[in-house]
Amino acid sequence: MDTKKISESEACERAIDRMLKDVPEEARGYVMLRTVQKAGGMMSAMYPKFTTCPHCGKQRLPVVAHNGSRICRSCREWFPEKAVV
Repeated sequence: MDTKKISESEACERAIDRMLKDVPEEARGYVMLRTVQKAGGMMSAMYPKFTTCPHCGKQRLPVVAHNGSRICRSCREWFPEKAVV
């Protein structure tokens, strides 16, 4: 009797389909990204959290400062961090 073997990627796709059966296909990427971000690890460092920019109004201003200041990724406006009192 010859059993049919499936590839590792096909097994992963089937597992994702079973877990996310109620989620539409176009929303699955977002759901998986948010799950990885919540779990932490390397992926959460690659995708920072953003807040609304007071200058342009888009949600493209990083919450965490880099080198003491933040820059909006939409309007390129710099915002220095406030000193903690």
